[in-house]
This record gives sequence, C-alpha cells and structure tokens, in this order.
Amino acid sequence: MNILINNSVNIISASGNMKISGSLKEVSRVLNLEVLKHKTKVRAGDTIAVLDDGKVLFFGYVFEISSTANDVHNSILAYDPLIYLKKNIIKSAVYGAKDINFVVKSLIAETELKADVDLPKIRISIKEKNKSVYDCIKKALDKLPQRYHIYFENGLVKFKPVGDVATNVVKYSDGIDVGTIITKNYKYSLNSMINKVITDKGRIYTDDKLRLKYGTISAIGKDRTGLKKPSEEIKVGIIADWSYVSGSYTALDDTGYLITADEHHYSGGIHTADLTLKKWGG
Repeated sequence: MNILINNSVNIISASGNMKISGSLKEVSRVLNLEVLKHKTKVRAGDTIAVLDDGKVLFFGYVFEISSTANDVHNSILAYDPLIYLKKNIIKSAVYGAKDINFVVKSLIAETELKADVDLPKIRISIKEKNKSVYDCIKKALDKLPQRYHIYFENGLVKFKPVGDVATNVVKYSDGIDVGTIITKNYKYSLNSMINKVITDKGRIYTDDKLRLKYGTISAIGKDRTGLKKPSEEIKVGIIADWSYVSGSYTALDDTGYLITADEHHYSGGIHTADLTLKKWGG
C-alpha cells in the first residue's frame, strides 16, 4: 500500500491508523489518517491518494490537520473531490422540460469538476434557489424511476444505479476469511415511519395495515411516495476487502442487502470494516 501527497511524496512509513468511509446519505468519501509529526509535512489543500497494488482506494484533498501537544501524531481529514458539489451554492437553478443529462452536466459545470454523465434520457423540470450543486443534482436524480449513486473515479464525477454492483458475501465463519462477521447489531424502528400522508389539497394516502398495527403517524406530503415503512437496519463488523462500499449489495444468510454506509479501518496490515445494511430486493 502507498499513500501519496501531491502525487509524489510517499508517507506510508509515517502513517498510522487509517479510516476510509462513505455513505449514501453523504456526497463524498472521507479519509481519516494518523501521521507522525516529525516525519511528514502535510498541508491543507494538498492532494492525498491511497493506492493498493496500483488501484486508487481514495483520492482527495486535505481539508483539516489537527493535533494535541502530547501526541506524536497529526490527524488528517480529507474529502474526495465530490465535496465541491456540496461546497458550491447555486443562486438559482431553473430548468423546464430539459433532458436530465443536460441538467446534471450544467449543474456540475458550476464547479471545476469534470463529469461523465450517462443517465436514462428523460425530460425533467426543477426549480431550486440558494441550494448546493449536490442538492440540485439530487433533486434531479429523484425524478428517475431508479435510484442512482454519485461517485468519483479517474478524475470524473460519475453515476451508477444503486445496487448495481455485487460484493463478496458476509458470513459467519470460524476462520478469518474476507467477509467473516466479527460483530453484528440489529435495529427495528418506528421513528421514521409515516402511514398517513395529507397533501396541501387535502387528499389523503394511507397504509392501513401499518395504521392498524402501530397506530396513525401522519405527515404533510405530495403523494403516496411520502408513506414510509418502519426501518430495519443491520450493522456488521467484518474482515474486509475494498469491494464493500456504499451503493453496492451483498448477501447474508441468503438474503440480499444494500450497503448504505461503509467504514473501513486499516492498521498494522489488518483490514476490517463496519457496514450498515438494508434489505435489498434487487
């Protein structure tokens, strides 16, 4: 493994604990890295790349460097370039009946990022004010019948369907194979459930099965899409490889799960990951 600063200085020998993480709820992947103070000179704004056998595991920009007086390490916080979709605000984004590819490309052009946009060809309309580029793109993507995930690869902003890529399975095992479960936690919650939606025009949509079972929990919304079922979430800690990333799917006990968040830890040659899983039908 190599960790390069500004594509030249390799700081792997001065690096300690490393975490690379991402989530479908966030736009960019994040790197947290410990480096020895006296052996490295890293500045905010530097590029940082993590490579394994030539494969880029992370590329981004150092946004924060912190330390304490009695610690021999500096803590580095870096984001991949998608952070700039969140950091740039558009005063007005108004598109009427335009091809979604044109809309998304135009939004990304508000930043200095380059993009490879190949979404299903549908016409959409959006009207947003004082929103981040990312929020405007997300509003456009919500118009698609299938959920799409934004990622950064080879210098380009790209898009792919959520759950389009399969990873290794996660499993119970006495060994230390990739995918072996170390820890597991389960949560079933009604906190985000909505079983009755009332529109501005007074129309009502309900999920009568959930109302009968749990009682009525209502909200104002546009239509039936505002109905939300109880959330079911599994969190597992596993022996990992780098294929387990948010937006891909895996399997546990012959059931498919979408990875909605991933947190990879690498220290002393040991690679583990904490994954948040949601049942996935394909």
